[in-house]
Order: sequence, then C-alpha cells, then structure tokens
Amino acid sequence: MISSSTSIGILGDGQLAMMLGESAERRKIPFIGFGKDKDSSFARRFPKNFELEIKGQCKSFTLENEFFSSEALAAFQARWHTPICPKPQDYKHFENKIAQRSFYKSLGVPSPQWCVYPKTLEYPQILKTSQGGYDGYGVRFVSTAAELAPALEALGHSKGRAILVEEKVKIHKELAQGVLLDGQGGVVYLPLVESIQQNGICILTLSQPTLPDAELRDAQSQAKAILDKIAKSGIAGLYHFEFFYTTEGRLVMNEGAPRPHNSTHLTLDASDWSQFDLLVEFLNRGMLPLPSGTQIEATPSIMVNLLGKTSGTEYALKLPKIEDGIEIYPKLYLKKENRPGRKMGHVNLVDRRATPLSANEFLALGHKIFKEYEL
Repeated sequence: MISSSTSIGILGDGQLAMMLGESAERRKIPFIGFGKDKDSSFARRFPKNFELEIKGQCKSFTLENEFFSSEALAAFQARWHTPICPKPQDYKHFENKIAQRSFYKSLGVPSPQWCVYPKTLEYPQILKTSQGGYDGYGVRFVSTAAELAPALEALGHSKGRAILVEEKVKIHKELAQGVLLDGQGGVVYLPLVESIQQNGICILTLSQPTLPDAELRDAQSQAKAILDKIAKSGIAGLYHFEFFYTTEGRLVMNEGAPRPHNSTHLTLDASDWSQFDLLVEFLNRGMLPLPSGTQIEATPSIMVNLLGKTSGTEYALKLPKIEDGIEIYPKLYLKKENRPGRKMGHVNLVDRRATPLSANEFLALGHKIFKEYEL
C-alpha cells in the first residue's frame, strides 16, 4: 500500500498524469493517480499507484486537465485540508475562455479584441465556446453575417453555451511557453517554442522558432514581459501560454492552461529539466526547484504529435528512417483505443551534433515524420 500522507496526488488519469508519474518515479517521489478508468493511460502504466476514489490525505494535489470547476476544487481542498496546485482562486481564471480573457485584461496582457455574444465584432471573427473545446473543437471562423447563425447553432448557443467572439488575428507564427510560478513573483521559464497547426490541432513543436534572429529576440522579450506580469499576479503552479506573433510584430495572448501541456513535451528529452520534473519537484518541496529567473534551455529539437489514423485497439508505432546523428525518443500514451485524429503519442527528435539542423530544416523533417509514420 502506498502511503498517501507522503505522496503527490494527481487528479486525472490521462497521458499527462502518466508522464507526471514517470517523472515522480525517476525522482523517487511517491505519487498516486486518481481517475475513473482502469484502462486509462495512467492506470495501465501504474496500476499499483492508481485509485478510483480518494481515500486519504496526500501531501499535495495537482491536476492534469480542466474538467473541474473552481467551486469543486475549493470544496475538495476544504474536505481534505491539503494544498492543491493550482489553488482554486488561481484556477478560476482559467476554467473558461471568458474568465481567461477577463484575467488577461486585468493584467494589461495584450490579447485579440474580444467580446461575449450577443455583442459582436467586425467580420471576419472567431467564435469559441467558452467552456471546453480543444484541438480545433468548439471553434468556428465567421467571415460574413450569413455565417453567424449556423456557427452559433453548431457551437451550442441555443442550448445555453456562452460564446466568446474574437477578432481574426493576422498570424505570422504561433508560439508557446510554459512557466513555473511560486505565487510570490518567482518564476522559472521553459523554452519558447513554435507550434505548427493542422486543422486546429498542433502537429509539431520546434525548440527553435522559424523566425529571423531579430524577430525571435523580439518575440522572446515580449513573451517574458507578459509572463512577468502574470507572475506578479500572485498565481502559483505550472502554466502554459499560447501566443500569436502577428504580421505586425505584436505578441498577443491566445490561451493558457494551468497544467502540463503538449507544447513542451520536447523538454522530456531535449532539456535538463522537463515540465513534469519542475511540477513534481515544486509539489514535493513547496518551492521553486531552481532559482527564480532560470531559463530552461532546449537542445535543437522538434516534437511530432502522433495522431491516430485508423480505429481499433491494436496498434504499433512505425517510423520512417531518420537522418543519422539525430536521436529519436518515441513515446506512446498507452491509450486503449486508436481513433483518427486522437493524440496517441509523440516522438521527440533531438540533434546533439556539433552542427545541428537549422529551424527550417527541422521543420521539414518534422513534416516528413508526421506524413510518413504509421500507427
């Protein structure tokens, strides 16, 4: 029996919980995952660390998804008298997209123009369901007034769903960065990465954004200024933020997540500290594991998301031949069922050679892997 009083409790049993557990295991930090599915990624990987219901007080709790309300987390924390990360009062800023936009506005963080339907903006505009929706779901592009009603119906407005309306930003690049915050202004920065989208789903992330040096320095500077504002707000925990770098050279906030995130999985193999290492050590120690202001670096690398291509319960990963000298780190998520478009795993490609590939060469390699792998 695993002692709950010394363990980190993970609320959720998907692949992010599984990778948190793997990091804790490597660092010899006791952990328990709480979920609802005995065939989940976490339960399959750590059957002895999996519980269907919470039976005791853990040292601290964290969560791997946003399938909670801030009220539910507050009640949970009151019941167990145990710290939860993120705190319910911090989580409330991220539990839906309208709350996020209001939070960023209060901090003066640059964002797209936005409003809540029935208010609207000039066309073209983007409609998003405020609650839920990811990987391209819950989003509609509306270019004319005639397209508005069908989009609202598709997003469930008639069923009472709140709809966020945003301007269509002129995107030059999509970037993402994670941070570990101590709640007192202290911050550890994960690498700023570029994400490549296809049909609303991230398929690749690059450790070296495909921007000219001057633009990259500008984007990094703007990102750090935004993240420092968020750090000074007093929220604590591991957070990830997705940005649009516009054609005018402006960095604006897209969305944030109060948890580990797909965009920085490349830190598992390309960095001395992964996003999961940072979080489990923070939960275990109750403080930043590295000095505030630390910037985690990444060896030139790319992550390729492995999306399902067929349906069924039997699958195995087959990758095309990779260029000599590039290290390959495949990771399957142990999901029971393979479905078209479902994130079934990822592969990190890390170039440790003296003369590594350029960002654009890595991007071309990533597209080749994504197109040719079999699952």
